[in-house]
Amino acid sequence: STSIKDVISQARASINQPSRPYTPRESMERTMFRRKQSGLNKILNGPVLNNTNKEEFIKAYRPGMESNNWNIRGEDKSYPERPTSSMSIRSNIDTLSNSNLLVKSKKKLESKKVKLKPLKKKSQKNNHDTSLSITATQIETEAEKSINPKLKELLSQIKLNEQHRSSHINNLKKYLQQQTILEGINDSEKEYISTKMVTLMRDKQTSEDEVIQMASLLIHFHRTLTNNAVLTICKILYKLSKNQDHDGRFEEENLPMLMIQVPSYYLYQWKQNVNKKVYFSILLHSIAILKNITVDGSNSRLALFNTDVVKFSAVNILPNLLIQGIPKMGVCIFENFVSSLVEGGISISKDEYLQLWIQITGLLRNLMATLDDIEIHETCEQALVQMVHLMLNLFDWNGTEGNSYFLKNQEIVLNCARVVSKGTVHPIFTSSILQIPHIIPFFMYLIHEYELNQPIVERISFILGNLTFSHPASRSKFTEDHLSVLFDITALYQARDKQLREQKKDAIDAENILIKMYRCIANISIDPEKGTIIANTKRFVKKIVPLLESKSIDESEELVLNVVRALTNLSYYGVTQNGGSLHKLAEKIATLISPLLMHDHRDGVLESARCFGNITRDPSLREFCRSKRYDEAIIILVEHSDPEIVEAVAGVLINLSSEPKTMHLFTPTLINHLFEALEMGTVSLATVILKIFHNLLIASGSYFIARQVEILADLISNLGDSIELFLKGKLENPSLALQHAEKSELMELLDVIDNVLHVINGDEKEDGSAYQPLSPK
Repeated sequence: STSIKDVISQARASINQPSRPYTPRESMERTMFRRKQSGLNKILNGPVLNNTNKEEFIKAYRPGMESNNWNIRGEDKSYPERPTSSMSIRSNIDTLSNSNLLVKSKKKLESKKVKLKPLKKKSQKNNHDTSLSITATQIETEAEKSINPKLKELLSQIKLNEQHRSSHINNLKKYLQQQTILEGINDSEKEYISTKMVTLMRDKQTSEDEVIQMASLLIHFHRTLTNNAVLTICKILYKLSKNQDHDGRFEEENLPMLMIQVPSYYLYQWKQNVNKKVYFSILLHSIAILKNITVDGSNSRLALFNTDVVKFSAVNILPNLLIQGIPKMGVCIFENFVSSLVEGGISISKDEYLQLWIQITGLLRNLMATLDDIEIHETCEQALVQMVHLMLNLFDWNGTEGNSYFLKNQEIVLNCARVVSKGTVHPIFTSSILQIPHIIPFFMYLIHEYELNQPIVERISFILGNLTFSHPASRSKFTEDHLSVLFDITALYQARDKQLREQKKDAIDAENILIKMYRCIANISIDPEKGTIIANTKRFVKKIVPLLESKSIDESEELVLNVVRALTNLSYYGVTQNGGSLHKLAEKIATLISPLLMHDHRDGVLESARCFGNITRDPSLREFCRSKRYDEAIIILVEHSDPEIVEAVAGVLINLSSEPKTMHLFTPTLINHLFEALEMGTVSLATVILKIFHNLLIASGSYFIARQVEILADLISNLGDSIELFLKGKLENPSLALQHAEKSELMELLDVIDNVLHVINGDEKEDGSAYQPLSPK
């Protein structure tokens, strides 16, 4: 499969076709966006809720939760930010546990001032009924009769020995692992463990690390716990997961592997039990926990890419119906959950459905950020692709409209844009996403609808840049209306960038959008039809000059490079159209990019030389470059050590070799440098240099000394023989240059060699006409 490195290397343009701009893939750091709006309001439905209906909304959809306790980590940031200091969750644990465990709440009793009457002594005549009076202690004793004494002892040690509680929890864990292998643990014991340990988790003397230890044990047996107990545990873990300081403890306790199995089971239960709202809350919290802890790459890999995720658990977590045929990998389990959720069959409101998907897309975003660090199994790739498809299909886009409930929610749109933007740096995702009908119109609708939302615009422009870079066919799918939207957004953020700089404010966000917009437009411009349209769109082209005037490659490296790349592509179609929008500005553009020819920045030299290769195709512009002595600067670059730069420079020299006024530049010294460049070995560079030699040989005047002509004839004769043998499969030890070249490139080089040899030998063309100068293809 094509690696990202290969995709990057293939993005470099040759002199034979318009440049295919490459923008280095965005950093996977999660600090790009700093949106101020956060909390429950954003999680629920995007727009801010007013104070009057906020608490009412919370009570309706999140029973038992306070608004100030629901600030899911990372909901509104590319890097989900959590409090940096250790968070005390004691009050939250008490509140959550009291409302959900099978322990009678004392809240109502404590809130009422009840005057108790003195108890009267029972009369002796009732002594014979005392056997019917069973105390709470006696009930507990009766319930504990079936519990293994060793288990009771271990739990008692955890409760009594606060200083060494962590080690006693580990002892219990080892015991449970042994019992699972040898005899198994009965349901009564599991319920007993959960009751005792949840009580300990409420103990103020229990540290947060110990809470995580105990929670990891309980999640093992979540299928045998009461729903309220599981929900309480999930809420406690959720509170802890908001603090990134706990990420390492979650990993040590293997909680990511355990938690990934929870959503599927409770979704299955929900489908079997209508109107069980507790299942929704468990689903929401368990996915939110996973989303929070998978910000950490180690936890993400542990949860989603571990092949032992199913057999790790002490019990069979998932029902057989869900587990059959699923590879034992966390991401496949999660994909199964997502697919089952989309299939429906549960009683769920639109708001609840949206809340779940906000958490799911947040988790997918973290998952995508992990992809660069691991080797992904083919099954894993398919599961990820399927989830991306399901996510995008939620919008139900038909080319002109879709599901407005999702389309109008900026939180879900932003999360989806982040997922896709991270996925499209991988070829498999790009190919898959393009299979979705109307995908280009869909993203164009979103970027137009949210043109003032910088994070969404930046993500979608990056997506469009990736799609148009990797798949040429996607470029032709942009209509003139789509291009108009891109022009408007580019102008909007260019104006914002200028305004912020004039106010001495940070304009990095606006510049980041311009980087990606110009990259996208540059890629689209490779298409002949679209490139011609863009090159002749005055309102877009006229914005380029002031942008180049205000930016330097030292301060705005990537933006300047993308603008020059766009100009290279557009000049391929526009500069030869006398009177066109780009042709009118070509001299100004040449002046602005000429300093890059002598710059220390390698890519700046390369891109400016390529652009001059297109500009100098026009006779009037060649004269302008000669008058400004740009041609002399370009000739100096023939001695450059970089083959790509030399090839770009050779493209300019082809144009100069067809202009009598610039033929004096081709001195014997320059020709010697071109001979040396042939030894760099690339097929495309050899083709360009031989075209230059062809043009010099047919020109009036002598530019070669006799010895140079003899050397040239021998050199290209041998080269032609080698290519013919290679194409027939008979060449021993072919060079890497031949092996890496396309057949079409080799055939073109053979044609040029044949023409040069005919000119050297003084042969006439078959039709009697004179040989004409060759130019770039």
